[in-house]
Amino acid sequence: MNDRDVLSPPARPEWLSDCWRIGFILLLTVATRAWIMQHTEVLSRDSISFIRMALQLEDPPNDPLQPDRKLSRHEVIRGTYQPPGYPAAILAVSWPVRSFMGGTTCDSMVMSAQLTSVLASLLLVLPLYFLGKMVFDRQTAFVGTLIFQMLPVCMQVTSDGLSDGLFLLTSVTAIWFAAIAFRRKSLGWLFTAGLACGLAYLVRPEGLIVFMASGMVILAGKFREGARSRTILKQGGVLTAGLLIVMVPYVITIGKITNKPTGNSLLRWLEGGELKPTWIKTMDVPPPAEGVDLPLAAWYQDAASGKRPGAAWACKSLSLEFLKTSLYVTPFLAAIGLSLLWSRLRGDAAFQLLLAVGLCQALLLWFIAFGAGYVAERHLLLVTLCSIHLAAAAIPLIAEKMVQWHLPRRIASEQTWAIFIAVAFVTVCIPWGLKPLHANRAGHQAAGRWLATHEQPGDLLIDPFAWSEFYAGYMRECPRTLPVQKSVLSVLTTGENTHPRLHMMIIARQFAERGKIIYHWPENKPVEQAKVVIYRWEGDDFNAQYTEAHKKLPNSFQPK
Repeated sequence: MNDRDVLSPPARPEWLSDCWRIGFILLLTVATRAWIMQHTEVLSRDSISFIRMALQLEDPPNDPLQPDRKLSRHEVIRGTYQPPGYPAAILAVSWPVRSFMGGTTCDSMVMSAQLTSVLASLLLVLPLYFLGKMVFDRQTAFVGTLIFQMLPVCMQVTSDGLSDGLFLLTSVTAIWFAAIAFRRKSLGWLFTAGLACGLAYLVRPEGLIVFMASGMVILAGKFREGARSRTILKQGGVLTAGLLIVMVPYVITIGKITNKPTGNSLLRWLEGGELKPTWIKTMDVPPPAEGVDLPLAAWYQDAASGKRPGAAWACKSLSLEFLKTSLYVTPFLAAIGLSLLWSRLRGDAAFQLLLAVGLCQALLLWFIAFGAGYVAERHLLLVTLCSIHLAAAAIPLIAEKMVQWHLPRRIASEQTWAIFIAVAFVTVCIPWGLKPLHANRAGHQAAGRWLATHEQPGDLLIDPFAWSEFYAGYMRECPRTLPVQKSVLSVLTTGENTHPRLHMMIIARQFAERGKIIYHWPENKPVEQAKVVIYRWEGDDFNAQYTEAHKKLPNSFQPK
């Protein structure tokens, strides 16, 4: 030992370097999500269906066909389009929340749904960071995880009452476990990866993508490492066993792979059937301008006329939604990182898994866009996640090239330029992501709270949007099949955003045209400037009016 060794400071433990990085990401994630939650007007419409399923799992409703009999939980699960994973998580979070907020109210259930998503986004930091550290390095994992958590779409979705946060958590955990298994050649870790794939499947059926991608990497081991067929069969069997332990009970309960309409449509198509669009325009409303899609998703505008989206529309829509999800710059950074690091990463099974998951998810979404005419930004978050560390790895490489080719070192060092690029990226992301959640829907909450005190016994409430009925107190369900009605309340919006894909809109308009306005929002403005309006219709020919409204629906919405 020399004097230099004696005088040098002790090396900082490795775990401390990880702790401060993870702590910083968690702190910023908590701050941004808390801001968005504080400025949320209403949750997304899908959130209401998740909340209702959670409450029905806790206390199953009566059978609509046999009012004296309660449904079982198995019947509740069979009767809903959504898998039970996320509603069950909402239910678990709601127990302490409802106890703290004084019972089961719309506000306590909204808080529960949002907290479930936020908690999932916080836990997501751990597998995403350590996965990036495993494939790349500590600093790349830090920058990549931070950028992903601050992407506007990620911030908004994981602050809403949607299943995406929990889906990303379970999927990335499965990828991380599988990556560990490939690195250590461990069957135990591969089994836990299968279990995590099953949990992801219980949140969304796309969770099977991670299982399929892991299987592809196992098969690629034959060429990558010359693995024996017996080893491949053993690895595949262990992975499959973990998946089936979680997956089989749900499949037995519903009698098929998934209850989701799009998933069943894809399965029918694979069997040779027709792949029908998931979005059918039910009202004669002018479409958006050419090249402009509806916010947060792209729907094929000509589905009602029988035209198919086609491969070109699917490619264009998928590309545009991916660019929006990843804030336009990330894909190009990822492409640079891939080109510069390909020779080093191509033989890494963990990197191959990330690549396979991203490509499989993109391919699945292309099939949905091609056949069903629909693709959403939030569904591309998994694709963005699989490329985010590549984008982060490209930042110091770009900074190095900037110093070598264009900028002298006396202006800034390579490290300084890398930090500047990363900070600039995050700084641009945060203001976009902090926009109030569904601020343009404040009128629906106000209308619902008004209905809670003004709705009369025997009124039939028809709310195509579901927000007002939820805040009116119909948290578990809104009855539609009451006996012959004398009065109907229709909740409608005014302006350009008329939502032609909501089929109940036609029925609501049918009664509104013959009714009178009893409430409008904003209340302090003339009714001509109202954004949300409630109409009351009264008469003795309810059945005739209701039948006439149903005749105007497309064939796919006609009562069977």
